[in-house]
Amino acid sequence: MRHFISILFLLCLISCSGPTGYWSDPRVILISIDGLRTDIVNNPAFAENHPYLARLMAEGEYCANVQTVFPSLTYPSHTSMITGVMPDKHGIVNNRPFIPEKNFVDWYWYADSIKVPTLITKAKQKGLVTLGVSWPVTVGAEMDWMLPEIKSVTDTISTVDLARKHDRPETFLESAKIRGAVPEDGNPSGYNRDLLLHEIFMDAFFRKAPHLSLYHMIETDLIQHEFGGKSDEAKDAFMFMDSLVGNIMAFLDENKLWESYRP
Repeated sequence: MRHFISILFLLCLISCSGPTGYWSDPRVILISIDGLRTDIVNNPAFAENHPYLARLMAEGEYCANVQTVFPSLTYPSHTSMITGVMPDKHGIVNNRPFIPEKNFVDWYWYADSIKVPTLITKAKQKGLVTLGVSWPVTVGAEMDWMLPEIKSVTDTISTVDLARKHDRPETFLESAKIRGAVPEDGNPSGYNRDLLLHEIFMDAFFRKAPHLSLYHMIETDLIQHEFGGKSDEAKDAFMFMDSLVGNIMAFLDENKLWESYRP
């Protein structure tokens, strides 16, 4: 995955009493839309085609001149987002580790590859509740609720079964399956994968009220690799992701949580 610019949204700092009664202290939702480039955001038609992202920019804070890390790849950049340091410091210098004696198939899945403290570890030290859905380099991270980004590279185990080995708590993915969020197909892909991840994120976000939520949207990057960054398929993918962000914002609106945010 080449990571052009992952537009990063600190979606909200919530400080009010919500429907379940435990939204009483500040919370952060960190959303990454993989491959969302500045030329898309700066396009005059951006607000018309992406109303929810446009609202975030209008009502929150927006930086027009963010410089990405080198190399500008998904795993190094996402690790820099949660560590605040460059890849040469945090140790994730590529999407995949260079291991000459092995095939080049494994990725930097595991959190213990990160050499410096992260937002996750700092939140844990403060006793805060954390949630992560498909955030890179989080397998084994000390999160309260987590479905890490990992993919099966063999025919012996499906991606869903592999994820089930690494979710936290162990019943996280299984409970989502019981509620119908996980399809029978063990290797969801494309929009179906992002819809699955979104259902899991929304369910856990509502039920657990995490202080720190990390959420990585994937398909926009993969579509651009396959069809090109300016293709109709890519445009459709970004509008699709905008609608998912809209679902989160609708939840905040409906439960009078959005109004409490002041940038």
